[in-house]
Amino acid sequence: MSIYFEIMVAFVILGAYVFGLFRWWHRQLTTLADRYDVPGRRRRAAILFPVVLLFFAAPVLIVLLFSIRVIPTNVYWVVIALLCSLAPGVIWWICKMPSLLALGYGRQR
Repeated sequence: MSIYFEIMVAFVILGAYVFGLFRWWHRQLTTLADRYDVPGRRRRAAILFPVVLLFFAAPVLIVLLFSIRVIPTNVYWVVIALLCSLAPGVIWWICKMPSLLALGYGRQR
């Protein structure tokens, strides 16, 4: 039973990390908007995006693969825990998307 607690703690830490990463990336994008015009900020954001994607995907995959390796019979529990840990950061990011679109990021129409 203690292994479930340890995995739950790992997912809570993962959720806090992802939320912090999204907040940091949003702050970086708004700082770029203060300093550069639209083409300059989009170019600099495009350079940094693969790094942010790596910082997002690597911990998620590590925690997910470790959890599936430890609990191979109950994979649905691991998937639900992953979704619950990522939900606050993703919801926060979706709420901030309109302000980023107004700054010139995202797909332009």
